[in-house]
Amino acid sequence: MDSAVGDELLGEFSASIPQTSRFANLQAAIGLLQLEQIDAFNAGARRNAEILTENLKDLTGIKPPRSVKGDHIYVYYPLTVAPEKRDDLRGFLLRHGFDSKITDMSDCMALKAFRDPGGSRDEGRDSADASILEICVYPVISEKSISKLARAIREWARTPT
Repeated sequence: MDSAVGDELLGEFSASIPQTSRFANLQAAIGLLQLEQIDAFNAGARRNAEILTENLKDLTGIKPPRSVKGDHIYVYYPLTVAPEKRDDLRGFLLRHGFDSKITDMSDCMALKAFRDPGGSRDEGRDSADASILEICVYPVISEKSISKLARAIREWARTPT
């Protein structure tokens, strides 16, 4: 799903009649070949996340995700930045050749379908979403590039605003 999950999208989905179908033989063959590489892919993503965590852990104003040991796999590496500075960091990274994205993984408890019918929405959640900047840590990104990305983030954090 390429769009952010929201009440409108969930409403459309609940009104639809979802269908499943089997993969074509070629799709299934490619999927099976990819499964043979999944452990190496996940290890590479973990490695890249660890490089960022190690290089960003002592910065003021940027909070890397909690260090998670074990089988955690980062699809995207979420940095927490003050909401009013997030877009500035995103632009800085883009000018230095690094793409990022704002989060589309909002807290499910903010969605109508998951809220307590008698409760109210926690207003603090919107600001939390506004402070997240997601960094790609795919294993095809070299350790050298991830280290260069970490240096760019450190440079931005040291620049007075």
